[in-house]
Amino acid sequence: MVEIEFSLSKEDYLVYQLYASSQSKVIKSSRFKNWLLIPILYLILGVILNVVLGQIYLFALSIIAVLWVLLYPFYSKYTYTKNYIRNIDEIYGERFGKVCKIIITMEYLIMELPAEETKLKFPEVVQITEINDYFFLGLRNDSAIIIPKLKVDYFSLLKFMNQLTEKTNVTIYKNLTWKWK
Repeated sequence: MVEIEFSLSKEDYLVYQLYASSQSKVIKSSRFKNWLLIPILYLILGVILNVVLGQIYLFALSIIAVLWVLLYPFYSKYTYTKNYIRNIDEIYGERFGKVCKIIITMEYLIMELPAEETKLKFPEVVQITEINDYFFLGLRNDSAIIIPKLKVDYFSLLKFMNQLTEKTNVTIYKNLTWKWK
């Protein structure tokens, strides 16, 4: 039996949400389309207005299109972060700072929180991802368990992850250079 103990902060939940969204094909596609589609529409409108009203509109809308292409990544990063923070406060606010214990037994992965206990059979863990400061245990129901590396004793965590990979037969996907963009 191996166990680890830690508490999660708003920042821990935020990092997971940002990582998950950065891996989502739907969100990647949406952000890319918004980044390119809007400037293209500005340019088309500029060409139409150039023919009808004069060249100044093409020039002005071209500048707006270029500014959009340059500034949208910063705007998108800010709005996604802001929305995730609001959702995290609403959904997980009661869990901030509460001690969480995860135990590996012969048959189960047991997660204990102050007001609840969850028993998971090992096949429920379908993915283990490691980024710079976290492990994310992806579950079959599309949720995840967040394990902050810096809040857990290194040797306990190493023993825990070795036993977990052995029991689940899932290899650790390492994405140590990930950064929210």
